[in-house]
Amino acid sequence: MSQKVDMLKKLNTIRKLGPAVGGELIIELSKYPVKIPPCSILKITDLGFATECPFCNLQYKSGIDWNHFVKLEKKLDETCRKKLRLISNKVAAIAVKQNISDPIRAFIDAVAISDLDKLYNVFDEDVLLALKKILTK
Repeated sequence: MSQKVDMLKKLNTIRKLGPAVGGELIIELSKYPVKIPPCSILKITDLGFATECPFCNLQYKSGIDWNHFVKLEKKLDETCRKKLRLISNKVAAIAVKQNISDPIRAFIDAVAISDLDKLYNVFDEDVLLALKKILTK
């Protein structure tokens, strides 16, 4: 999840894609643990009167509303996809104009940018800088 949030934050820094989106969503998602480690099997004696898990430090009173979390995750995906569609459209238009010999290939390559599942894994500062550079042409 943190990869997706980081990507959205980076996408929001590209001025050519319009105003930043998903601010409230990012804030809400930041309230959830970044990674919930698997806990050992707890025994009643392990708990005592503790207010948090002795293994992962998750507070017992802060039970996670998984239904709400899944809804937030879907909203995050939708928000990222909207930004990626904008990138794809802009990059495709630029690529087709620049690659006169094979505009279809340029278009297909540009549209590949919108594959959200693949982009999460490779979207780093270098990719961000490259996109900013392409979009300012």
